[in-house]
Amino acid sequence: MTTPILGTPSAYQLTRNYFLTECPGRGWPTNITQQVPSPLPTGRRFWTLERLNTVKPYRFTSSQLLQLRYYDPDGKRAEQIADQALELWLVMPVAGLVQDVEHAGGPVRQKDPDIPDLERYVITAWVTVMNSQYA
Repeated sequence: MTTPILGTPSAYQLTRNYFLTECPGRGWPTNITQQVPSPLPTGRRFWTLERLNTVKPYRFTSSQLLQLRYYDPDGKRAEQIADQALELWLVMPVAGLVQDVEHAGGPVRQKDPDIPDLERYVITAWVTVMNSQYA
């Protein structure tokens, strides 16, 4: 008999699914990938989401440091959407799996040397998740 792995859910997947649900009603792009897509999507507006680090303070809890990046050819729109995205992320439903979203940095404008004609805003947060089934 194998021992079950009683890990925690993926903060990355929960965050990605949350934004995929919220973006369409706000008129925001819904393509969220781990890397810059190639070719770039129509309209050249998109998100990337990357897991930077993970800590496990307790057996059934983990905190994942995630970085959300928004790309847009319109600098003013990029800044507005990034500011709103941070606020939206901070109220991500804390129902069961997601315990907390802690702002770590941003939104901050950072030029991407690989795509110099697009504006990029970066937001970083710790997302703490828990496997409530076994806790």
